[in-house]
Amino acid sequence: MQLGNLKRKWDRPLYGVVVGIVASLIGFLISWPVKCGECSLDGYWNMIYYYGNNGSEIMSFCLLGNLLFFYLFFFQLKWNEISKGLIVTTVVFLIYILLVD
Repeated sequence: MQLGNLKRKWDRPLYGVVVGIVASLIGFLISWPVKCGECSLDGYWNMIYYYGNNGSEIMSFCLLGNLLFFYLFFFQLKWNEISKGLIVTTVVFLIYILLVD
C-alpha cells in the first residue's frame, strides 16, 4: 500500500484525537511506576487527584507522547488533519492542567 493511500485513509482529525488520548494514557501509565512504584494505580490516582501532589508535572509528562506523535505526523509525514486532532487533545489537557493548579 502506498503512502498516499494511507494518508487518504488515516489523515482525519478524529484519529488524531484518539491517538492523543491513547498516547496520554500510555504516558500516565509509564509515569506511575516511575513516580510511585510502591502504590497501587488507585492510590496513584488519588495522590494526584485529591492531594494535588505533582499533578501538573505528571500531566505534562503524559503530553510528551503527543509531542512525539505531532512531530511524526506533522513534520515527517505531512499529515495535517490528524495533527489537528492531536493539537485539540493537547490543548484540552493543557487547559485542564491550568485549571487544576
